[in-house]
Amino acid sequence: MRSPPGSPLLRAAVAGVVLSMIPMAGPRSPRAAGSAATCPGAPATPGALPHDAPGPPPGGAAADRDAPPAAAGDLHREVLPGGAVIIMLPVPGSETFALRVMVRGGAAGDAHGSEGLTRLLSRLILRGTRDHTAAELALSIESTGASIEPVAGFLGFGAAASGPSAAAATVLHMAMDAVLNPLLSDEECESEKKLLTRELRTSLDVPAARLERAALSLMMGDHPLGRAPDPATGLEGITPAALREAHAGRARADRLVVVVTGGIDPAALAPAISRRLPGSAAGAVPPPPAPPPPHHPPISERVKGRTPQPEIIVALPTRGVVADEGPAMDLLVHLLTGHQERIGTRIREENGWAYWLRAVDIRYPTAGAFGVRTAVPGKHLAASEAIILDEMRRIARVPPAQAELDRARRYLETSRARAWQRSTYRAAWLAAAELKGEPVIGLTAQDERMAPVTPEDIRSLAQRLLDGSEPAVITIR
Repeated sequence: MRSPPGSPLLRAAVAGVVLSMIPMAGPRSPRAAGSAATCPGAPATPGALPHDAPGPPPGGAAADRDAPPAAAGDLHREVLPGGAVIIMLPVPGSETFALRVMVRGGAAGDAHGSEGLTRLLSRLILRGTRDHTAAELALSIESTGASIEPVAGFLGFGAAASGPSAAAATVLHMAMDAVLNPLLSDEECESEKKLLTRELRTSLDVPAARLERAALSLMMGDHPLGRAPDPATGLEGITPAALREAHAGRARADRLVVVVTGGIDPAALAPAISRRLPGSAAGAVPPPPAPPPPHHPPISERVKGRTPQPEIIVALPTRGVVADEGPAMDLLVHLLTGHQERIGTRIREENGWAYWLRAVDIRYPTAGAFGVRTAVPGKHLAASEAIILDEMRRIARVPPAQAELDRARRYLETSRARAWQRSTYRAAWLAAAELKGEPVIGLTAQDERMAPVTPEDIRSLAQRLLDGSEPAVITIR
């Protein structure tokens, strides 16, 4: 039941901001199919999945089985009297379900000195509740053939589960109990804190972790997206009392988001939701943080330490991407970093340098980052930086050709349709859209939003992003 240790920075650093330098699929292109290029030999996901954004949540084989595409008309979104948001998307013929039970309020609200609180809190929700021990939770869920794990994000935390359709009601009941009523005993809090502190410290032995930590700090400065727990002190400032206080302030009806999709009967699931709803409480979700500070002039940093695979990140902080810009951003990211698209063609196909290449695509309503990360031989780092900057600036000056845009659109529509067949992907996507305040829509509506995007829309968005800040360049070799 305990979430597995992550590899590099943002899972292992337990910052809870879930901002690894991978294509951050908000309500946008699927990570698995990838608008950002993934090349053979690319490393595994370098950090926690962006749980404010859809990546494929963990699940058993049943959760990955393809299902018929869901019709947009099947989507139900309801705001209950206490403020809880319930989203259900039945998929007739599907043999699986996936769900997310999320509470608004994530790492964006972790105070100075309490970085990692959201991540730690999420890890504790499966360690026992007021009604069930950790063993009882595990047995109740695993006996149905389902799986569950905690998730922590910049805008919320909670649980993700998936399994056979017949288990949906049972697992939903247990997931809501875990998220809303965790025991949070002193013993469990201290035990989990020690585990996460050890992961934080050992993660710094991984070159990619040091690179990501330096990149976020350099780009974002003191912004919540750039802060991570201090390896020297770990999570010492987070007490069991602080965890209980944070949970009590967040686990309210007006902050709850429940998403269920797959082979489900919404009428049968409604009682499981209503029985577990917390009482109403006064208060509001904290406003999103201010945008990160821009860089003028450009800044650079070389991370200390040697690695067998030199890497470079060229990226800049942004003031976020509003919902209406989402489809254009999907296309912009793909045009620059998609397989055999602009940057990949020059660095990988023409020169044969890149081991792999992917986008830095972090999107939240008021903050984010945009750029490219790749691994090349050390002697080609400077030339690769020049190519990346040249292509980013070129697309901000000259709109892409219509044929190029049409090809990118077809690719994204196809890859998204394939990902949408998975219950786990749909649940993650819908939860991310709700948390970010973006349209909660089905697959057909997503394609319809992308259809009107023009080459000038792409150029204009790229120009806005580049005008906002000079880039940061971070290398390790």
